[in-house]
Amino acid sequence: MTRSRARPGNRPRARHLVAVAALVTLAVACSDDDPGDAEREEEPEFTPSTVDFATDDPEAPRGGDDPGIPDDIPEQVHATSMAPLAMDEVVVVEDHGNTLVGLAIVDPETGARRATIDSAVNVFSPFVYPLLAPPEEGPDVLAFESWWSRGPRGPVEFTLSYYGGDLRRVPEVRFPEEARPYSLPMSASVTDDGAWFGVWDSLLQGLRLVDVADRSQAGTLELQGCGPAVLPVREAAFATVCWPTGEVVEMAVDSDGVREVGRVAVLPEDVPITHEVPVAREADRAVVLTTLEEAYILDFSRGLPDRSPPAHDVLQDGLALDYSGHAITNDASLLALRYSSGALPSDASRSQGFGAVVTYQLNGFTEAWRLEADDLDYEPTSMTWAPDGSTLWVLGEGSDGSVLVGYDSEGAETSRADLELQGDWSTGFTTVVAPIGLPVEEEGGSGGGPQ
Repeated sequence: MTRSRARPGNRPRARHLVAVAALVTLAVACSDDDPGDAEREEEPEFTPSTVDFATDDPEAPRGGDDPGIPDDIPEQVHATSMAPLAMDEVVVVEDHGNTLVGLAIVDPETGARRATIDSAVNVFSPFVYPLLAPPEEGPDVLAFESWWSRGPRGPVEFTLSYYGGDLRRVPEVRFPEEARPYSLPMSASVTDDGAWFGVWDSLLQGLRLVDVADRSQAGTLELQGCGPAVLPVREAAFATVCWPTGEVVEMAVDSDGVREVGRVAVLPEDVPITHEVPVAREADRAVVLTTLEEAYILDFSRGLPDRSPPAHDVLQDGLALDYSGHAITNDASLLALRYSSGALPSDASRSQGFGAVVTYQLNGFTEAWRLEADDLDYEPTSMTWAPDGSTLWVLGEGSDGSVLVGYDSEGAETSRADLELQGDWSTGFTTVVAPIGLPVEEEGGSGGGPQ
Protein backbone atom coordinates (compact mmCIF):
# COMPACT_ATOMS: atom_id res chain seq x y z
CA MET A 1 0.00 0.00 0.00
CA THR A 2 1.42 3.30 -1.05
CA ARG A 3 0.83 6.45 0.96
CA SER A 4 1.25 9.88 -0.55
CA ARG A 5 2.69 12.63 1.77
CA ALA A 6 0.74 15.88 1.71
CA ARG A 7 2.88 18.93 0.83
CA PRO A 8 2.79 22.04 3.05
CA GLY A 9 1.14 24.23 0.47
CA ASN A 10 -1.54 21.83 -0.83
CA ARG A 11 -5.09 23.04 -1.30
CA PRO A 12 -6.93 20.73 1.18
CA ARG A 13 -4.97 22.24 4.09
CA ALA A 14 -5.60 25.79 2.85
CA ARG A 15 -9.31 25.21 2.68
CA HIS A 16 -9.22 23.87 6.22
CA LEU A 17 -7.48 27.03 7.53
CA VAL A 18 -9.97 29.30 5.76
CA ALA A 19 -12.87 27.45 7.34
CA VAL A 20 -11.37 27.77 10.84
CA ALA A 21 -10.81 31.54 10.36
CA ALA A 22 -14.42 31.98 9.26
CA LEU A 23 -15.68 30.20 12.40
CA VAL A 24 -13.54 32.43 14.64
CA THR A 25 -14.83 35.58 12.91
CA LEU A 26 -18.41 34.42 13.23
CA ALA A 27 -17.93 33.75 16.96
CA VAL A 28 -16.52 37.25 17.55
CA ALA A 29 -19.36 38.84 15.61
CA CYS A 30 -21.88 36.91 17.64
CA SER A 31 -20.29 38.04 20.91
CA ASP A 32 -20.49 41.75 19.79
CA ASP A 33 -24.21 41.37 19.22
CA ASP A 34 -24.77 40.27 22.79
CA PRO A 35 -28.23 41.63 23.75
CA GLY A 36 -26.97 42.31 27.31
CA ASP A 37 -24.67 45.17 26.13
CA ALA A 38 -25.69 48.79 26.75
CA GLU A 39 -27.70 50.40 24.03
CA ARG A 40 -25.96 52.94 21.82
CA GLU A 41 -26.41 56.63 22.62
CA GLU A 42 -28.55 58.47 20.17
CA GLU A 43 -26.63 60.84 17.89
CA PRO A 44 -27.56 64.54 18.35
CA GLU A 45 -29.56 66.11 15.61
CA PHE A 46 -27.81 68.79 13.56
CA THR A 47 -29.80 71.92 12.86
CA PRO A 48 -28.12 74.30 10.39
CA SER A 49 -28.19 77.99 11.28
CA THR A 50 -29.94 80.45 9.03
CA VAL A 51 -28.84 84.03 8.21
CA ASP A 52 -31.22 86.69 6.99
CA PHE A 53 -29.70 88.70 4.17
CA ALA A 54 -30.83 92.27 3.61
CA THR A 55 -30.98 93.71 0.12
CA ASP A 56 -29.00 96.93 -0.38
CA ASP A 57 -30.84 100.02 -1.48
CA PRO A 58 -29.85 100.41 -5.14
CA GLU A 59 -30.39 104.18 -4.83
CA ALA A 60 -27.93 104.59 -1.89
CA PRO A 61 -24.68 106.34 -2.94
CA ARG A 62 -21.56 104.29 -2.44
CA GLY A 63 -19.40 105.73 0.35
CA GLY A 64 -22.09 108.14 1.44
CA ASP A 65 -21.33 107.44 5.12
CA ASP A 66 -17.56 107.76 4.71
CA PRO A 67 -16.32 110.02 7.54
CA GLY A 68 -13.29 111.08 5.49
CA ILE A 69 -9.63 111.18 6.50
CA PRO A 70 -9.08 112.84 9.90
CA ASP A 71 -6.45 115.52 10.33
CA ASP A 72 -4.84 113.69 13.26
CA ILE A 73 -4.20 110.04 12.39
CA PRO A 74 -3.49 107.91 15.53
CA GLU A 75 -0.89 105.75 13.86
CA GLN A 76 2.31 104.38 15.29
CA VAL A 77 5.47 106.16 14.26
CA HIS A 78 7.54 103.62 12.36
CA ALA A 79 10.86 104.77 10.97
CA THR A 80 13.03 103.08 8.40
CA SER A 81 15.69 105.74 8.83
CA MET A 82 16.62 108.32 11.43
CA ALA A 83 18.42 111.64 11.46
CA PRO A 84 21.28 112.27 13.90
CA LEU A 85 20.32 113.07 17.48
CA ALA A 86 19.93 116.63 18.65
CA MET A 87 21.27 117.93 21.95
CA ASP A 88 17.75 118.80 23.13
CA GLU A 89 16.40 115.27 22.58
CA VAL A 90 16.41 112.24 24.86
CA VAL A 91 16.07 108.50 24.34
CA VAL A 92 13.46 106.75 26.47
CA VAL A 93 13.52 102.98 26.94
CA GLU A 94 10.01 101.60 26.52
CA ASP A 95 9.23 98.25 28.16
CA HIS A 96 6.44 96.60 26.16
CA GLY A 97 6.29 93.52 28.35
CA ASN A 98 7.21 89.95 27.40
CA THR A 99 10.79 91.24 27.06
CA LEU A 100 9.89 93.35 24.02
CA VAL A 101 11.81 96.61 24.18
CA GLY A 102 11.51 99.82 22.20
CA LEU A 103 13.66 102.95 22.10
CA ALA A 104 11.78 106.23 21.62
CA ILE A 105 13.51 109.44 20.53
CA VAL A 106 11.53 112.17 22.25
CA ASP A 107 11.39 115.93 22.60
CA PRO A 108 11.45 116.08 26.42
CA GLU A 109 9.65 119.42 26.65
CA THR A 110 6.59 118.35 24.65
CA GLY A 111 6.76 114.55 24.77
CA ALA A 112 6.54 114.42 20.97
CA ARG A 113 8.04 111.24 19.57
CA ARG A 114 10.27 111.73 16.54
CA ALA A 115 11.07 108.07 15.96
CA THR A 116 10.71 104.66 17.54
CA ILE A 117 13.26 101.87 17.34
CA ASP A 118 11.69 98.48 18.02
CA SER A 119 14.66 96.61 19.40
CA ALA A 120 13.50 92.97 19.38
CA VAL A 121 11.60 90.29 21.22
CA ASN A 122 13.39 88.62 24.15
CA VAL A 123 15.70 91.57 24.78
CA PHE A 124 16.11 92.35 28.48
CA SER A 125 17.04 95.78 29.92
CA PRO A 126 19.36 97.17 27.24
CA PHE A 127 22.09 99.66 28.13
CA VAL A 128 21.59 102.63 25.79
CA TYR A 129 24.22 105.13 24.63
CA PRO A 130 22.93 107.98 22.42
CA LEU A 131 25.89 109.60 20.64
CA LEU A 132 25.84 113.23 19.54
CA ALA A 133 29.13 112.91 17.68
CA PRO A 134 29.51 109.27 16.60
CA PRO A 135 32.75 108.09 14.98
CA GLU A 136 32.97 107.84 11.20
CA GLU A 137 30.20 105.57 9.90
CA GLY A 138 29.22 104.97 13.51
CA PRO A 139 25.73 104.66 15.00
CA ASP A 140 23.57 107.38 16.51
CA VAL A 141 22.46 105.03 19.28
CA LEU A 142 24.47 102.12 20.69
CA ALA A 143 22.56 99.50 22.66
CA PHE A 144 24.15 96.67 24.61
CA GLU A 145 21.47 93.98 24.59
CA SER A 146 20.91 90.67 26.36
CA TRP A 147 18.98 88.23 24.14
CA TRP A 148 17.04 85.46 25.87
CA SER A 149 16.42 83.53 22.68
CA ARG A 150 14.74 80.61 24.45
CA GLY A 151 13.24 82.39 27.41
CA PRO A 152 14.70 82.90 30.91
CA ARG A 153 15.84 79.27 31.19
CA GLY A 154 17.70 79.20 27.90
CA PRO A 155 21.11 80.49 26.88
CA VAL A 156 21.78 84.23 26.76
CA GLU A 157 23.33 86.00 23.79
CA PHE A 158 24.98 89.40 24.19
CA THR A 159 25.18 91.86 21.32
CA LEU A 160 26.15 95.48 20.75
CA SER A 161 23.59 96.83 18.28
CA TYR A 162 24.06 99.87 16.04
CA TYR A 163 20.95 102.01 15.47
CA GLY A 164 21.19 104.92 13.07
CA GLY A 165 20.75 105.86 9.44
CA ASP A 166 19.01 102.92 7.77
CA LEU A 167 17.04 101.16 10.51
CA ARG A 168 16.15 98.28 8.19
CA ARG A 169 19.72 97.02 8.50
CA VAL A 170 21.04 96.99 12.06
CA PRO A 171 24.71 95.98 12.33
CA GLU A 172 25.75 94.27 15.52
CA VAL A 173 28.75 92.85 17.31
CA ARG A 174 28.13 89.46 18.90
CA PHE A 175 30.03 88.48 21.99
CA PRO A 176 31.53 84.99 22.31
CA GLU A 177 29.61 82.24 24.08
CA GLU A 178 31.95 82.31 27.06
CA ALA A 179 31.22 86.01 27.71
CA ARG A 180 29.42 86.75 30.98
CA PRO A 181 28.85 90.53 31.12
CA TYR A 182 27.45 92.11 34.27
CA SER A 183 23.80 93.12 34.11
CA LEU A 184 24.30 96.52 35.77
CA PRO A 185 24.24 99.76 33.76
CA MET A 186 27.53 101.06 35.17
CA SER A 187 29.33 97.81 34.23
CA ALA A 188 29.46 98.93 30.59
CA SER A 189 30.24 102.22 28.91
CA VAL A 190 31.49 103.94 25.77
CA THR A 191 34.37 106.41 25.55
CA ASP A 192 33.64 110.10 25.12
CA ASP A 193 34.43 110.02 21.40
CA GLY A 194 32.16 107.00 20.84
CA ALA A 195 35.03 104.96 19.39
CA TRP A 196 35.39 102.25 22.05
CA PHE A 197 32.89 100.23 24.06
CA GLY A 198 33.89 98.35 27.20
CA VAL A 199 31.94 95.92 29.37
CA TRP A 200 32.96 94.09 32.54
CA ASP A 201 32.94 90.31 32.27
CA SER A 202 32.30 88.40 35.51
CA LEU A 203 33.81 85.16 34.20
CA LEU A 204 36.90 86.87 32.82
CA GLN A 205 37.07 89.16 35.85
CA GLY A 206 38.10 91.95 33.57
CA LEU A 207 37.22 94.19 30.63
CA ARG A 208 36.03 93.18 27.17
CA LEU A 209 36.66 95.80 24.51
CA VAL A 210 34.84 96.52 21.23
CA ASP A 211 36.09 98.74 18.40
CA VAL A 212 32.87 100.60 17.54
CA ALA A 213 33.94 101.83 14.10
CA ASP A 214 35.45 98.48 13.08
CA ARG A 215 32.53 96.53 14.63
CA SER A 216 34.80 93.90 16.12
CA GLN A 217 36.09 92.51 19.40
CA ALA A 218 39.27 94.43 20.18
CA GLY A 219 40.73 92.67 23.22
CA THR A 220 40.36 91.69 26.87
CA LEU A 221 42.15 92.56 30.10
CA GLU A 222 41.92 90.46 33.26
CA LEU A 223 41.90 92.44 36.52
CA GLN A 224 41.25 90.16 39.49
CA GLY A 225 39.64 91.83 42.48
CA CYS A 226 38.48 94.87 40.51
CA GLY A 227 35.29 96.06 38.81
CA PRO A 228 32.59 95.78 37.79
CA ALA A 229 32.19 99.55 37.27
CA VAL A 230 33.52 100.71 33.87
CA LEU A 231 34.25 104.44 33.97
CA PRO A 232 34.95 106.43 30.77
CA VAL A 233 37.75 108.89 31.56
CA ARG A 234 39.10 111.14 28.84
CA GLU A 235 39.20 109.90 25.25
CA ALA A 236 40.34 106.33 24.66
CA ALA A 237 40.56 105.42 28.34
CA PHE A 238 38.55 103.55 30.95
CA ALA A 239 38.99 103.23 34.70
CA THR A 240 37.67 100.91 37.39
CA VAL A 241 37.79 100.60 41.17
CA CYS A 242 39.18 97.61 43.08
CA TRP A 243 37.73 96.33 46.30
CA PRO A 244 38.94 95.65 49.01
CA THR A 245 42.32 97.24 48.22
CA GLY A 246 40.84 100.69 47.44
CA GLU A 247 42.87 100.91 44.22
CA VAL A 248 41.84 102.77 41.09
CA VAL A 249 43.07 101.32 37.79
CA GLU A 250 43.32 103.15 34.48
CA MET A 251 43.11 101.26 31.18
CA ALA A 252 44.17 102.67 27.82
CA VAL A 253 42.56 101.42 24.60
CA ASP A 254 43.81 101.61 21.03
CA SER A 255 44.14 99.48 17.90
CA ASP A 256 46.38 97.07 19.82
CA GLY A 257 43.67 96.36 22.41
CA VAL A 258 43.35 97.30 26.08
CA ARG A 259 46.15 97.47 28.64
CA GLU A 260 46.66 98.68 32.20
CA VAL A 261 48.59 101.95 32.33
CA GLY A 262 48.38 102.88 35.98
CA ARG A 263 47.16 101.91 39.42
CA VAL A 264 46.93 103.95 42.61
CA ALA A 265 45.44 103.26 46.07
CA VAL A 266 43.43 106.35 47.00
CA LEU A 267 40.31 104.89 48.65
CA PRO A 268 40.23 103.38 52.15
CA GLU A 269 40.86 99.65 52.29
CA ASP A 270 37.79 97.46 52.67
CA VAL A 271 35.51 100.39 51.90
CA PRO A 272 32.14 98.83 50.87
CA ILE A 273 31.82 100.49 47.47
CA THR A 274 28.79 99.93 45.28
CA HIS A 275 28.64 99.13 41.58
CA GLU A 276 27.05 102.49 40.77
CA VAL A 277 29.55 105.26 39.99
CA PRO A 278 28.16 108.43 38.35
CA VAL A 279 30.63 109.92 35.82
CA ALA A 280 30.90 113.55 34.69
CA ARG A 281 32.35 113.17 31.20
CA GLU A 282 33.34 116.75 30.46
CA ALA A 283 35.06 117.22 33.84
CA ASP A 284 36.51 113.67 33.92
CA ARG A 285 35.30 113.12 37.45
CA ALA A 286 33.55 110.15 39.04
CA VAL A 287 31.62 109.81 42.31
CA VAL A 288 32.11 106.50 44.13
CA LEU A 289 29.12 105.66 46.35
CA THR A 290 29.44 103.28 49.30
CA THR A 291 26.90 101.23 51.23
CA LEU A 292 27.68 103.47 54.23
CA GLU A 293 26.01 106.27 52.24
CA GLU A 294 29.27 108.08 51.63
CA ALA A 295 30.60 109.60 48.41
CA TYR A 296 34.18 109.94 47.16
CA ILE A 297 34.98 112.22 44.21
CA LEU A 298 37.76 110.94 41.91
CA ASP A 299 39.42 113.46 39.56
CA PHE A 300 40.79 111.94 36.32
CA SER A 301 41.30 115.23 34.46
CA ARG A 302 45.10 114.97 34.68
CA GLY A 303 45.42 111.20 34.87
CA LEU A 304 44.95 109.00 37.91
CA PRO A 305 43.99 110.77 41.16
CA ASP A 306 47.12 111.83 43.02
CA ARG A 307 45.58 112.06 46.49
CA SER A 308 42.94 110.40 48.63
CA PRO A 309 39.59 112.20 48.38
CA PRO A 310 37.58 113.04 51.49
CA ALA A 311 34.40 111.11 52.31
CA HIS A 312 31.21 113.14 51.88
CA ASP A 313 28.07 112.20 53.77
CA VAL A 314 24.96 111.60 51.65
CA LEU A 315 22.90 110.18 54.51
CA GLN A 316 19.35 111.54 54.76
CA ASP A 317 17.22 111.07 57.88
CA GLY A 318 14.40 108.61 57.34
CA LEU A 319 15.53 107.80 53.78
CA ALA A 320 17.62 105.06 52.19
CA LEU A 321 19.92 105.76 49.25
CA ASP A 322 18.77 104.03 46.06
CA TYR A 323 22.12 103.44 44.37
CA SER A 324 20.62 102.79 40.94
CA GLY A 325 19.00 106.24 40.79
CA HIS A 326 21.53 108.97 40.07
CA ALA A 327 22.42 111.66 37.54
CA ILE A 328 25.43 113.99 37.33
CA THR A 329 26.05 117.01 35.12
CA ASN A 330 28.84 116.81 32.54
CA ASP A 331 30.76 119.58 34.32
CA ALA A 332 30.48 117.82 37.72
CA SER A 333 28.64 120.75 39.30
CA LEU A 334 25.45 118.96 40.40
CA LEU A 335 24.69 115.38 41.46
CA ALA A 336 21.10 114.13 41.87
CA LEU A 337 20.47 111.04 43.98
CA ARG A 338 17.24 109.09 44.41
CA TYR A 339 16.20 107.92 47.88
CA SER A 340 13.60 105.40 48.98
CA SER A 341 11.57 105.61 52.17
CA GLY A 342 13.32 103.58 54.86
CA ALA A 343 15.96 103.92 57.53
CA LEU A 344 18.66 101.62 56.14
CA PRO A 345 20.37 101.34 52.73
CA SER A 346 19.02 97.81 52.44
CA ASP A 347 15.48 99.21 52.57
CA ALA A 348 15.97 100.80 49.15
CA SER A 349 16.24 97.35 47.57
CA ARG A 350 13.03 96.19 49.23
CA SER A 351 10.71 98.44 47.24
CA GLN A 352 9.79 100.61 50.20
CA GLY A 353 8.53 103.32 47.88
CA PHE A 354 9.91 106.60 46.64
CA GLY A 355 11.18 109.03 49.27
CA ALA A 356 12.96 111.96 47.62
CA VAL A 357 15.38 113.19 44.96
CA VAL A 358 18.19 115.19 46.56
CA THR A 359 20.51 117.33 44.42
CA TYR A 360 23.98 118.16 45.75
CA GLN A 361 26.34 120.96 44.77
CA LEU A 362 29.62 119.10 44.34
CA ASN A 363 31.76 122.20 44.92
CA GLY A 364 31.82 121.83 48.69
CA PHE A 365 29.32 118.94 48.57
CA THR A 366 26.33 120.74 50.01
CA GLU A 367 22.64 120.09 49.41
CA ALA A 368 21.26 122.34 46.67
CA TRP A 369 17.57 121.37 46.45
CA ARG A 370 15.27 118.37 46.76
CA LEU A 371 12.02 116.87 45.47
CA GLU A 372 9.99 115.32 48.27
CA ALA A 373 7.52 112.49 47.64
CA ASP A 374 4.73 114.41 49.42
CA ASP A 375 5.15 117.34 47.04
CA LEU A 376 4.99 115.32 43.80
CA ASP A 377 2.02 113.84 41.97
CA TYR A 378 4.20 111.20 40.32
CA GLU A 379 6.91 108.72 41.34
CA PRO A 380 10.34 109.28 39.75
CA THR A 381 11.87 106.15 38.23
CA SER A 382 14.82 107.47 36.20
CA MET A 383 16.60 110.78 35.60
CA THR A 384 19.30 112.34 33.45
CA TRP A 385 20.84 115.76 32.95
CA ALA A 386 20.79 117.52 29.61
CA PRO A 387 24.28 117.55 28.03
CA ASP A 388 24.76 121.23 28.90
CA GLY A 389 23.56 120.74 32.48
CA SER A 390 20.69 123.19 32.11
CA THR A 391 17.85 120.75 32.87
CA LEU A 392 17.33 117.63 34.97
CA TRP A 393 14.88 115.38 33.12
CA VAL A 394 12.94 113.15 35.53
CA LEU A 395 10.92 110.21 34.19
CA GLY A 396 8.10 109.01 36.40
CA GLU A 397 4.75 107.32 36.71
CA GLY A 398 1.67 109.31 37.64
CA SER A 399 -1.98 108.47 38.02
CA ASP A 400 -2.56 109.08 34.30
CA GLY A 401 0.56 107.34 32.97
CA SER A 402 4.17 108.20 32.28
CA VAL A 403 5.42 111.79 32.55
CA LEU A 404 8.72 113.51 31.80
CA VAL A 405 9.32 116.56 33.99
CA GLY A 406 12.09 119.11 33.57
CA TYR A 407 13.76 121.04 36.41
CA ASP A 408 16.33 123.80 36.06
CA SER A 409 19.62 123.85 37.95
CA GLU A 410 17.89 125.51 40.93
CA GLY A 411 15.08 122.96 41.17
CA ALA A 412 12.24 124.92 39.57
CA GLU A 413 9.91 122.92 37.31
CA THR A 414 10.25 124.18 33.75
CA SER A 415 8.23 121.67 31.70
CA ARG A 416 6.00 118.62 31.95
CA ALA A 417 5.10 116.23 29.13
CA ASP A 418 2.87 113.18 29.04
CA LEU A 419 4.43 110.20 27.27
CA GLU A 420 2.22 107.90 25.25
CA LEU A 421 3.02 104.23 24.81
CA GLN A 422 3.11 102.76 21.32
CA GLY A 423 0.26 100.33 20.81
CA ASP A 424 -1.89 98.64 23.42
CA TRP A 425 0.76 97.85 26.01
CA SER A 426 0.17 97.42 29.72
CA THR A 427 3.68 98.38 30.85
CA GLY A 428 5.55 101.67 30.66
CA PHE A 429 8.79 103.56 30.28
CA THR A 430 11.73 102.51 32.42
CA THR A 431 14.77 104.67 31.62
CA VAL A 432 15.56 108.10 30.18
CA VAL A 433 19.01 108.78 28.71
CA ALA A 434 20.44 112.06 27.41
CA PRO A 435 22.88 112.14 24.47
CA ILE A 436 26.55 111.63 25.27
CA GLY A 437 29.00 114.41 24.44
CA LEU A 438 28.64 117.92 23.11
CA PRO A 439 28.67 118.62 19.36
CA VAL A 440 31.76 120.40 18.07
CA GLU A 441 31.15 123.29 15.67
CA GLU A 442 33.75 123.34 12.89
CA GLU A 443 33.96 123.33 9.14
CA GLY A 444 33.53 119.99 7.51
CA GLY A 445 31.26 118.51 10.16
CA SER A 446 31.37 117.64 13.81
CA GLY A 447 33.17 115.04 15.83
CA GLY A 448 34.98 114.28 19.02
CA GLY A 449 33.70 114.32 22.56
CA PRO A 450 32.68 117.07 25.00
CA GLN A 451 34.75 120.22 24.85
